Amino acid sequence: MGCSRTRTFPQLGLDARVVEAVLRKLRWRTPAPVQEAVIPAVLSGKDVLVNAPTGSGKTGAYALPLVHLLLQIYDEENARGAWCESTRAIVLVPSQDLALQLGRTFVSLTENLPLHCCVVTGAFSNKALIDTWTDASVCVGTPAGLAQSLTTERARNVVLLVIDEADLVLSFASSATQVHDVVRKIPTNAQGVLLSATLDEEVEALRALALHQPEACRIEASWDADPSGNKSNVQYWVSRLSGLDERFAWLYVVLRLRILRDRILVFVDSVLEAYRVKLFLDRFGIRCAVLNADLPVTSRQHCLQQFDAGIFDILVTSDEATTLKSTGYSASRGLDFRSVDVVIHFTAPKNIEVFLHRSGRTGRAGRAGKVVTLVTNDDESQRIERFFTEHARLSMQGQPRLLAVRKETMETFRYRVEDALCACTDLAVREARVQALRDEMLRSRAFRDALLAARQGDRVDLEVLSHDRPLVRKRLAAHLGHIPDYMLKDDGLWQVLAPEMANAQSATDDLRPAGPEELNKPVEKRPKRKRIARNFRSGPRKRAEPLKRLRL
Repeated sequence: MGCSRTRTFPQLGLDARVVEAVLRKLRWRTPAPVQEAVIPAVLSGKDVLVNAPTGSGKTGAYALPLVHLLLQIYDEENARGAWCESTRAIVLVPSQDLALQLGRTFVSLTENLPLHCCVVTGAFSNKALIDTWTDASVCVGTPAGLAQSLTTERARNVVLLVIDEADLVLSFASSATQVHDVVRKIPTNAQGVLLSATLDEEVEALRALALHQPEACRIEASWDADPSGNKSNVQYWVSRLSGLDERFAWLYVVLRLRILRDRILVFVDSVLEAYRVKLFLDRFGIRCAVLNADLPVTSRQHCLQQFDAGIFDILVTSDEATTLKSTGYSASRGLDFRSVDVVIHFTAPKNIEVFLHRSGRTGRAGRAGKVVTLVTNDDESQRIERFFTEHARLSMQGQPRLLAVRKETMETFRYRVEDALCACTDLAVREARVQALRDEMLRSRAFRDALLAARQGDRVDLEVLSHDRPLVRKRLAAHLGHIPDYMLKDDGLWQVLAPEMANAQSATDDLRPAGPEELNKPVEKRPKRKRIARNFRSGPRKRAEPLKRLRL
């Protein structure tokens, strides 16, 4: 199925109330190619199989016609006084994080409509599940949550089943059986929509179970392409380095000299490596946060919300899930990061799927983006070249360009990098990880309220709620965050990019470092957060007697 981006949302046949919600709440102006292809097919009542890359706008492709169809049912039944809100649509997603994000999207779409949405995941109790199902037209859930709570009786009025990220849903060990259990409870006459970035044998088996003579929609180019599908808004770069220490030196140079700026997402191979990167950047006063799969889903969502809101600009993350509860977690897939400008592969991805899905976090919704991959040996370099040769979408872009930093610049800052790395030992990284868990306890609303009640009026600093606080509480060396004058006087320092990039002058205009006058500007201090004080006692507060605390 092909399409051209010439139509608007009203021209796709959507209800006027849905179009108004799209324009005013979601602020989507133009439908993506996948939306132009899928929305009319869903509105016609057909089952649809969608094969499109990450970041192509698949969520809107099924969310908008879903709300349209439910509004039609509401209008028909309400006209004859027979409307009774019950579950009419099931949306199956792979992770709790994506379920909560998608739930917020449906809440925005249905804010002024007679429809409601609930989110069902394995993290909630059975009683909570039963209560939320009673008045929700749309149910968004994970395989674990729906398998636990969905019954044939609850599903009797379902008219539409959507399975998003089907390949990722089936890749988790226990999800495949749960997905099949959920699908078998859905009425056989319900319409089905299945979306997947890749099509393998397991996805084909699920298609045969959930869909009936589906219409196939295959979108090769992502939303990072122009209407012709030839030119990408995403620039691909590669930096060839000699080892781990040089990777950290490169990261310091491009961040401290602001060669790469705005919203930056750094992918590493493990959670421990993510905390090592954060400890390293903390030494220089570069604020960043870690998206940790070990933390509860609500904590991860809070971290994402702060990143999206611009409270901090650098987020370090990994796809590694180290606990049983986080086995359905994937930062490179199923999470909708807003306005990510740069993706850095701090360690080179081992396969094309990981590379595509991590890189797909930027350049979404037609925005510009950059993807930089660090390679440290010939094997990694050849692997990245093979990605761009063998994959159809990447081959249209040609080989990635070289982002080379002058050796002299790297040497100038090497002593700083080595000093910082000496403090990032394995023991320090493990302690930082434990400290992050302690901080998360302080961020917990229940824990904070209990602490306030127990202390009866003691003040609590709400700064603890920020995810980008330094992990090391002791005072850091101030000189590491400052570039001294003798370095700034070296004019050659600001020719950071190596001479071999001179031929790519036009491509590197936005990769110039900040000028010397900007680098040591005092950072604007955040407005102090209000402190919460609660006094539960009347009258003046008694002074504590220190001798009573003396233990012999």
